[in-house]
Amino acid sequence: LRGIVALAMCLSGMLLWQSCEGEDRYNHEYPCNFRFYISYHPTSILARALTNPGTYVNVRAGQERGVNVIYAYSNKGGERDTTKMVTEMENHRLTYNYMGANGVLIIGCSSTMDGLRAYDGQCPNCLKERGGVNYPLAWSDNGLTVTCSKCGRKYGLDTGAPQDAPAKSLRLIEYFPFIYGDYLQVSNGK
Repeated sequence: LRGIVALAMCLSGMLLWQSCEGEDRYNHEYPCNFRFYISYHPTSILARALTNPGTYVNVRAGQERGVNVIYAYSNKGGERDTTKMVTEMENHRLTYNYMGANGVLIIGCSSTMDGLRAYDGQCPNCLKERGGVNYPLAWSDNGLTVTCSKCGRKYGLDTGAPQDAPAKSLRLIEYFPFIYGDYLQVSNGK
């Protein structure tokens, strides 16, 4: 029993040390807790984006006639998709109220080796400098970047880094995406 306690303390110490070692790249200021069942909607553009490098989807939630829906807009050719949440779980047990700063996420698969990425759909610099949450990002450079309509800053989707911006510009607000079994979860971190 003492060995198990010692191992647990050691692991706790290592985790604490790792969390202090570097800055957490995942945002905790704007609540994010989005779940999408890939197995229920395998042909949706969101499901396809998760396995196609360089493909990203602008995602927001809404309701139509009392049914939860996911609206998605692809960076590849402007394809749009409305996916109705048809199961008990999707419609009555999950909420879609926590999707970052203003309810829009950009989710996709990096064309680099980093894999899945999830960003807030709002300009991080305008959020910090101007307050409020009405600073949407739009596809630019054939969907390889997003640009803020207010300040004009441009961000690369593979890294979230600002491009052609002032030196002290912030990176895109990033959330933690992972696939667990048959669903995608995007949250504030591990």
